[in-house]
Amino acid sequence: MGNVRKSRQRKWTDEEIAYLKEHYPFEPASDISDVLKCSDTTITILAKKLGIKKDKSFKKSNYKFRYVKKYESSKDKSYAAL
Repeated sequence: MGNVRKSRQRKWTDEEIAYLKEHYPFEPASDISDVLKCSDTTITILAKKLGIKKDKSFKKSNYKFRYVKKYESSKDKSYAAL
């Protein structure tokens, strides 16, 4: 028999789910994952399971550009510490 990997699913509180429902339509998953202390992918998967979608105004915004800019600025700071 091969290795059996046990799933460690997180138990979400009502407050966390309410936060996700309020913020996911309008904010990047990366910002929400910082607050809820989990990965961006976890946020996206949970939102999909709960039927929460991004708002049309968010999709039309330049959020991808803002994310890249945020990532590059944090990347530059990490190099400064070396």
